[in-house]
Amino acid sequence: LAEEPCARLVQALQALRRPMLLLDGRAPAPGPVAWSLASDGALAGRVVQGGRSIDLQALAGLYLRPADPRRSLPGDDAAAVSRRLSWTQDWVDIAELTPARVANRLSAMASNGSMPLQSQVLAGCGFAVPPMLLTNDPQAVLEFEARHGALAFKSASGVRSIVRALDGQARARLEDVRH
Repeated sequence: LAEEPCARLVQALQALRRPMLLLDGRAPAPGPVAWSLASDGALAGRVVQGGRSIDLQALAGLYLRPADPRRSLPGDDAAAVSRRLSWTQDWVDIAELTPARVANRLSAMASNGSMPLQSQVLAGCGFAVPPMLLTNDPQAVLEFEARHGALAFKSASGVRSIVRALDGQARARLEDVRH
């Protein structure tokens, strides 16, 4: 709930008086998920959290906020990390198999791991994609800026990063792009 998108979703669901179940894989002991596929391919199983047990077939939607389950938490041991990895994988799998609406399904977010790929996909869908430069050459950045005007930049990796303006402070660190 510390992340604004999650907090807003919870507020909206509360305002609509919709039932919800908040699941947090960073909790010391995330509730178990028991699931399987029936012979007809239907998802079957239950999730238990905070004393509540919910049939997976009753889910109308899932909103995933993927985080790396391997990140250490206070008091972690190998068993806790293993449980969190298993719990996270269960929800990734369930999100791929459920007929419910899923926001942030990992398979649909695959292009988010690469800004160049994401830009190509968006352009292929007809979106106007601004010119982009992927470089570790500070001079190329300055030439790109001279051609296109004010720039915004961010990491091109799959690691979450914040878009920033190429201002004086960033320009002073421009040599760092070599590394």
